[in-house]
Amino acid sequence: VQISKREKNILLLGGIVLILFISASVFPAIRALYNGQEANIERVQLDIERERRLIENTASWRERR
Repeated sequence: VQISKREKNILLLGGIVLILFISASVFPAIRALYNGQEANIERVQLDIERERRLIENTASWRERR
């Protein structure tokens, strides 16, 4: 089965449109995952800092006692 030049161009254009549609849905999902992980990292860093302050405050409270 021979494909004419016009049919090849139509298939190529359809492939390009398909790639654009797929990338338009995949990239936002990837960005959302990245932003979620970034927020988790920040939350863990804040938790670590709070724990350090709590340990320091506990130590100073015990010294005053």
